Amino acid sequence: MELYREFFSIIKSLNEAGLAYSVVGGIALAFHAQPRFTRYIDILAKPADLPRYQELFNDLGYTELTEPWAFKNTEITMHRFGKRSTEDDQDLILIDLLIGHEAKHAAIIEQSIIDASPAGNVHLATREDLIWMQRIRGSKQDEADIEKLEERE
Repeated sequence: MELYREFFSIIKSLNEAGLAYSVVGGIALAFHAQPRFTRYIDILAKPADLPRYQELFNDLGYTELTEPWAFKNTEITMHRFGKRSTEDDQDLILIDLLIGHEAKHAAIIEQSIIDASPAGNVHLATREDLIWMQRIRGSKQDEADIEKLEERE
């Protein structure tokens, strides 16, 4: 799947740039519980690193698609980036860069699990932190993901 190839390419670039991050969302769920379809690469990052992320994503061919928007129940600002798929130009590969403004968000990044991959180390939110983030957002998909994560504890 192109999303996963792109994911590992991004991870390699993040690691080479020395950026602090934690993978969250559907890709992190696949690590902790079971794979599910996702259209997004979700990355939690620190506010001070935002300009470096924007530059890196632009260098990788991504464009910021919308104005940033804030989540209701937590101090996260989401920046959505996208680029056309090389396999199907009707498809967009999407990155949701989640800028966490709370101390808890910085702690999630610092406490990330490190998983080795061919692209280098992947920094993933812990199961507990992933559940915490999904509870705050509280969508139907988040509720289903929490159930899967709690089954695997």
